[in-house]
Amino acid sequence: MRLIGKTLATSSCPTASTQFSCSKNGSLAPKAAPLACNVAHLQATVTKAFSQRRKVIKNCVAGRFTEAQLIAAGINPQLRPEAIGMEHYVALAEQMIEP
Repeated sequence: MRLIGKTLATSSCPTASTQFSCSKNGSLAPKAAPLACNVAHLQATVTKAFSQRRKVIKNCVAGRFTEAQLIAAGINPQLRPEAIGMEHYVALAEQMIEP
């Protein structure tokens, strides 16, 4: 575990830095409520999105999600996966029937 600025980061849990922050007295405090979604669907969605290098999201998730589903989740189909916020991946994962 290491402190980066005022954010906690761990090598074993890369999402820790987005879920907790370090207060002035050194205690951890949650940044926001955890995202409510099916974790397996979210993991499969994010894995698929980042499975190909230097591609737009529409091409990365082709075969799993349609362009209409991307738009319904609030995602511009021409963006690269790294430019899309976690809340949009959650919305996309909610449209998934099977991982």
